[in-house]
Amino acid sequence: MGFAAWQGECIEGWRAVSAPIRPVAAVPFEPLMADRAEYGVDKGEYGRNMWRLGQWVRHMVGIQGFNFGITAHPAELEHPITGKLKFQPWIQGKNMSTKIQGYMNIVAYLEVVEQDGAERRVLRTAGTHAYEAKDQFDLFPNGRLVDPTMAKITSALKTARPEANKVTPMKKRRVGAAKKSTAARSN
Repeated sequence: MGFAAWQGECIEGWRAVSAPIRPVAAVPFEPLMADRAEYGVDKGEYGRNMWRLGQWVRHMVGIQGFNFGITAHPAELEHPITGKLKFQPWIQGKNMSTKIQGYMNIVAYLEVVEQDGAERRVLRTAGTHAYEAKDQFDLFPNGRLVDPTMAKITSALKTARPEANKVTPMKKRRVGAAKKSTAARSN
């Protein structure tokens, strides 16, 4: 069982790999903290990494014409508002699970159910008292997709969001426009 989306590695795996590999300019060197380098990442750096992760997800979700998905392991976490325990995507950091779910249009819970002696996978997009889920596009009837595949999910997205499938044609430029702009820059 687990929370599912339709692309990629588990979000915690990404965080663990990407945290030490960051642009040098992202975090300026602080001479007062130079002695902490031998002890690893401190709390301040940890907070910056959580902020970076949130920003990265927000910007990836915002790309037009691109379906972005994340997978995460399930964890029984306390909801920050209600205080009730529910299965939610496990994302390390205070309230990070709720934050990342808020950025996503679809949050689904993948479970394995036994039907007629056979195991079947069911992708649930309607939340219950047991787990968090949401579907802002109303892709699946009854809030579930039985035996999910990428083809089924992509087909449902194309049907629900026809405006996202349109390709915007490139504007044609005048022939001399590029030469004029190059000449203007050189002056």
